Amino acid sequence: MSKGTPLFRAVLRSVLAGLLLALACAIALGWWYVLKPLATRSAEDFAALLLQVSADHRDADDAAREAFGERLQATHQLDFAAVTTPLAAETHSHPYLNLLREALIRRTGDPAAVRIGEEPALRFHAEIRTPAGWLRYSFDKQRITPRPRRALIGAGAALLLASLLTAALLARHLSRPVVRLAAMARAIGAGQSGLPVPISGVREIDALARAMDALSERLLEQREAQMTLMAGISHDLRSPLARLSMTVGMLGPDINEHTRLRLQADIDEMTRLIEAQMSLTRAQQGEAPRELALCELLQELVDAAEAQRPGGVRLERRTGRCHVQLPETALRRVIGNLLDNAVIHGSDEVTLVLRRLRGCYCIGVRDRGAGIPRAHREAVFRPFRRLDPARQRSTGGSGLGLAIARQLAQTHGWKLGYRPRSGGGSAFWLLLPA
Repeated sequence: MSKGTPLFRAVLRSVLAGLLLALACAIALGWWYVLKPLATRSAEDFAALLLQVSADHRDADDAAREAFGERLQATHQLDFAAVTTPLAAETHSHPYLNLLREALIRRTGDPAAVRIGEEPALRFHAEIRTPAGWLRYSFDKQRITPRPRRALIGAGAALLLASLLTAALLARHLSRPVVRLAAMARAIGAGQSGLPVPISGVREIDALARAMDALSERLLEQREAQMTLMAGISHDLRSPLARLSMTVGMLGPDINEHTRLRLQADIDEMTRLIEAQMSLTRAQQGEAPRELALCELLQELVDAAEAQRPGGVRLERRTGRCHVQLPETALRRVIGNLLDNAVIHGSDEVTLVLRRLRGCYCIGVRDRGAGIPRAHREAVFRPFRRLDPARQRSTGGSGLGLAIARQLAQTHGWKLGYRPRSGGGSAFWLLLPA
């Protein structure tokens, strides 16, 4: 399974981080250069109104003072009262109250003559000391204009929503053509040709798509030329090898039996190498999938391996569903090569395991042999790579079994890998799409 962050998520995260930084800067600049000056001006005007009302109350006669509160409520939505005990002098959480307090202090010139209060029910109080005593003006939060906190929250929410939408659209616009190019690359790797070229409207990405399309055509031509070349080599070599084998068989008593057997062994080895090389070349050709009973197929392969090592190979199933759409010949060749490798070089215990893992069918061939050193765990999948050339010759191997299995897996979009077993031994795992 591939690791890493999807391109859409990576682009979305990067773009969103930049937009959020820009949003924070915009909010800070908007507060400092727009909302704060407006709130300060509003607080200055309200402070001037309160001081003017206080002066009017001081200069009014007793008859006018009795109706002063009703007139003030009707005209300015302010509740008026004379109090004997002023509010406590403290800094309040609402930013407008602090601005109003500073404006009143600037206009009166006496911090002790101003008191500001705040109730939980969003009721605010402003008290001003006059020669006649303390006058309290009470008003609701709704009277404050402008409202800097609400303006900041509204502007921030709108900008955040716009940033999310912009980042998502930009990430989608960048990731979709790349995803299509990745699908095209996988199809090219599987040997497909005549693929539609994904056009995104972005000049650089379209140029890359056209270059990949040209590359797929060249790879197809090279693959066909390789097949033709290998078929010609196979045909040209098999005839003289057959004649050599016939000649060795017809040799008279002029050659001893040991020499005859060595010549025949060399001819047989050359024939096996040609067949193995042809199999490796054919492994690059894709095969159409069809309905398979996977469990029955694996049981057949285990039975065939049992013929080489009776009682040493068994099938272990950890899933109930076994019907899949897969290319049968390729799958048989991959599992067969893995089983042959385990039977020949493993221990007396070989297990073929089938299970479901993260949306894939996982087929494992496990043994209790000597295992593979860490430095050679990837090299064993390369052609003609032998850990022990002398042992490989004695067992008749060509060094292409695992290479053919890996090539078939890559051609059909499967994943073949190796893991050491705890307690010793090897485990080759083949991941198939479910």
